[in-house]
Amino acid sequence: MEETREMKNSNVNYPVTWGVFVFLFAFGITPGAISAPFTIEFYSNQADFESRLGATNIVDFESIDTSSENSGAFDPTPFDSDLFKMSDGITITGEGGQFASQNFIYSPSDWTAVSGVNMYAPGPVVDQFAPNPAGGNQTTVEFFDGGTPALTAGFGLYFIDPDFPDFQASGFSAFGMDGAELGNTGTVVGQNAEAVFAGLIAIDTLTDTPIPLFSKILITNGSGWPANDNNEGVTLDDFIFGTPVAAPNPVPVPAAIWLFGTALIGLVGIRKRRKIA
Repeated sequence: MEETREMKNSNVNYPVTWGVFVFLFAFGITPGAISAPFTIEFYSNQADFESRLGATNIVDFESIDTSSENSGAFDPTPFDSDLFKMSDGITITGEGGQFASQNFIYSPSDWTAVSGVNMYAPGPVVDQFAPNPAGGNQTTVEFFDGGTPALTAGFGLYFIDPDFPDFQASGFSAFGMDGAELGNTGTVVGQNAEAVFAGLIAIDTLTDTPIPLFSKILITNGSGWPANDNNEGVTLDDFIFGTPVAAPNPVPVPAAIWLFGTALIGLVGIRKRRKIA
């Protein structure tokens, strides 16, 4: 049975400058009154995830040329972390580089791409027989609208062959603008060679609609470089996420509001002096 579950209920506060605070306070409104309650939903089915999220971008790594592997070159293909920044609004940063491959030197019975032929894993790359744990298993994903830092309402991907979670758990966490963790997938588990989908969506509980809150994703895939015999080798594919929108800046304060706030503070001071007199 496919799983969808709520993971967390909380509030998110939008940035408010001191001038706006004074203005709102004058009318009996506090910053807490403009916070938005949200919940984080978990999805294990791609179709349900996309239906709930709406418009999505997909990075499937097929634009990376790994054809040299077909001629006997088993080295994975490195790519820049910002390769998809302008085209898809995402940067992908492995702890020791970013690599695409068709099979990471193993046969297709170990790992098979979900779409196309390419899969992804973070470096550093290590020898097949290096002592465990070895190589990379951490990836940081961030979102952009053009060159501007952005937020997305949902993120999901496939973990391929996460069949030894006791050895090293796979999964990911989503973080907000302030760096606080908003939710996580928990441990992603599957059968040998199975591609397991995991996705998170932030939902505005007032409107029951997706709300862009995720600024960063931290992914763990297995225990290290997948082509190492001593690791829990897990590859990744099909990064699916809501269209990024520019992160909000602190609310600008028009000069009139600044003057109004300053006048209010001045009046309060005058009244205090009169009472003292």
